[in-house]
Amino acid sequence: MKKVKKLLPSFIFCLVTIISAGPASAQRVEPDFPACSNPSGSLKISYADGQHAIVGETGLRSGSDAVYDLADGNVLQCFCSVDSSGIQTNWWRAGSLTQEEIDTLFNLGWTFVPDGSLWGSLPKPI
Repeated sequence: MKKVKKLLPSFIFCLVTIISAGPASAQRVEPDFPACSNPSGSLKISYADGQHAIVGETGLRSGSDAVYDLADGNVLQCFCSVDSSGIQTNWWRAGSLTQEEIDTLFNLGWTFVPDGSLWGSLPKPI
């Protein structure tokens, strides 16, 4: 976590949000993400059960997890815990955002992920 906090000032490309954080808007219109109740895109990976990490949380959760590749390099992650509660994570490949837009989104609750390989993606901001 300390490593992520140290990297936050070097925002470059990628922002992530969890649906429960609420809607956010910046100067640019956010991409549309499908709901996990009706996912679209290409299924990248799916686990029926296991321990899964959720962006913004320090521990692991037990349950199922499915990840879908969407248009423009965006990704949808759908997690369903063993108690049937769910978390949708929208991974926005935001390489064309300005620093001002990134700062605005960060202030609205989005999270920066500097290394996608920690989440099964590319070893750079996705």
